[in-house]
Amino acid sequence: MLVDVEPSRAVASADMLPAKVCLHANARGKEACVVGIATRVEDEAEVEEARKLMKKRRVDKANGTMLRIVVDRVTVSAAGSPQEEVDAAAFAEAERDPLLDCAEDIIRTFNEQRPDDVAAFCRAAGVNVTSGDDAEVVDVDRLGLDVAVRTLSPYGIVENTIVRVPFERAVNSERDARSMLTMMAQVVWENERQYVPPQIAPVTVPDDEESS
Repeated sequence: MLVDVEPSRAVASADMLPAKVCLHANARGKEACVVGIATRVEDEAEVEEARKLMKKRRVDKANGTMLRIVVDRVTVSAAGSPQEEVDAAAFAEAERDPLLDCAEDIIRTFNEQRPDDVAAFCRAAGVNVTSGDDAEVVDVDRLGLDVAVRTLSPYGIVENTIVRVPFERAVNSERDARSMLTMMAQVVWENERQYVPPQIAPVTVPDDEESS
């Protein structure tokens, strides 16, 4: 695992490498902690290749000191959920989610423009949500959506419950994800209204002998 650090931080810690480090990352209500041993990457060709990849992935400030992290363990936590530990070997084999760079745009679209569809997704997942005001997409990945549903407890306290809305299959791009979500919304709409498509009467086309 390669990470890029700001020059000032790199200089301050240069004499301390190799060293055990703990890196924290926050995104859309989730926090990951990566623990491992950091060493400085000296090969300029490797550094340049890594920086090109980071810039392509929209990583800001990809101009500092490149460090290699030999990962020992990873923990992931989210509000209202117990902390989970990811095996280092499984982390090393993990692939980057294809929706990582576009997730925010997809989340914004459905929360701001299609809240009724978000509520419908929850109902399809077995959670009774009648208004889009009570459901908000908080994350999306290639396998589905995480939706925060607001409910009122018996004590009059507003609580958020995370509902997982799975895709029928893994998606591979932003376009694929949006198409999948549109299809899911249409299916829920038809099922809730018990929609039956109109029957189309067959059309008889005369063959060559009859037409002559």
